[in-house]
Amino acid sequence: MVSESLDPLFQRPLGGHVEFGEYAVDTIHREFGEEIGQVLTDVRLLGVLENIFDWRGGTEHEVVFIFAAAFLDEAAYEIEEQLIRDDTEPKNRVLWRAADAVSPPLYPAGLSELIASSHELARARMTTPQQFLITAESRVLADADIKEHERPSGEDHVAHAPGRICMACGELIEPKQAARRRGESDWAHDVCPPRHLPPE
Repeated sequence: MVSESLDPLFQRPLGGHVEFGEYAVDTIHREFGEEIGQVLTDVRLLGVLENIFDWRGGTEHEVVFIFAAAFLDEAAYEIEEQLIRDDTEPKNRVLWRAADAVSPPLYPAGLSELIASSHELARARMTTPQQFLITAESRVLADADIKEHERPSGEDHVAHAPGRICMACGELIEPKQAARRRGESDWAHDVCPPRHLPPE
């Protein structure tokens, strides 16, 4: 699912800016409610993309959190096209983009590759109990971005990093789990949680 801008013509996942004091995953829930009136479930971080680009005579720099999710209401998948509710005029269209589409351009840069690699990884790890989850993840993509000037000062030294992937165990860092920066952009749990494997 993407929103489509006309001048210039391009598409990008539905989402919006992270507000100060708001976690990126909370942005996704808020934005989908505001923009198309839908509730999400099974929201999972796919990856983070950094994007520097020219826009209307200036240079923009964004850090984009890409999430996979499913709609709580199955009827939402039957809506082929709609308008973003809280847009100013002209309102952007929200529509489904074919997985193999090459036009119009899809932003942010690197998104198509991230989606492809996440699907390959999901197939490699897939077992029967996980099949439904992977199918749900492939349905909806969303983004939340933080502009450089909106980044809170001292972020490099905070003790928690919810929404990030632990470099030690590969699991999502939850809001109440302590984690520390382990490099320029890598984070790891102070104590990694035990893995819960499906019964054989």
